[in-house]
Amino acid sequence: MSSTAIKKTILKRALFKNRKVLGLLGGLFLVNFIAYGCAIYPLSQRVKNFEKEDGNSELTLQAARQEHEAVFAILAGKEQVARELNKFYFEVLPIDFNAARQLAYLRLDELSRKTNLRSERRMYAPVEKQGSVLTGLSSEVLLRGSYQNIRNFLYELEVSEEFILIDGLSLNVEEENALAVRLQLSTFFLTPD
Repeated sequence: MSSTAIKKTILKRALFKNRKVLGLLGGLFLVNFIAYGCAIYPLSQRVKNFEKEDGNSELTLQAARQEHEAVFAILAGKEQVARELNKFYFEVLPIDFNAARQLAYLRLDELSRKTNLRSERRMYAPVEKQGSVLTGLSSEVLLRGSYQNIRNFLYELEVSEEFILIDGLSLNVEEENALAVRLQLSTFFLTPD
């Protein structure tokens, strides 16, 4: 007999003698393969999907937190604006028509005397705007004096704490050093309920 034939015979005897163990190992391999295909692989895919969803959930949560912070900042800003608006309404603006008229009349009279201007003709009229919580007080004043005094008056009016707006201004030369300035001014107060 040849060496290859001897090897085949020995292999056949070993396989035959150990057929139960080899059958058991083959069966276990087959069970392992089926378990992997039916249970382990699908579960590993589910785990990957859960990890992906978890990552997406983290991104969604982070975006929601940023949106929450932005909304909170807007609300804080809105509250700040409301406080500032209330301060403007109740501390800066005159409280009613009489207070607005006195503010315009007395403040303008005081400024004209302080800046050496002659104040002539004053006219006041309330101006209501539909749908507004404010009513305006429009006034027209004629002042006479030098150019420098008029500049000083306008400067003092602009830097004063009172809320008086210059809506219009016209300047006329009357004499060599004398000018006449016509000012259209306005201030506002809360419209009574």
